[in-house]
Amino acid sequence: MSDHGSCSDCHFFEPLGSGGLVERKVPTGRCRRHAPSPSFVSGVHTVRRDPDHWPIVRPEDWCGEFRAKSG
Repeated sequence: MSDHGSCSDCHFFEPLGSGGLVERKVPTGRCRRHAPSPSFVSGVHTVRRDPDHWPIVRPEDWCGEFRAKSG
């Protein structure tokens, strides 16, 4: 038995369904534990700033900062 909870049971998890990894049909969600971090998305001809990047996680993922959902 593990001493941590999974992302799907965490207070900070926001489910997205399969929208994050549609090509693989993998359920995903956003981890909202910390403020979003800026990231850059580059294409063949452009580089644009993505100002609200939240980490994408799978429901069965886990981390050391788990907090159980209340209620």
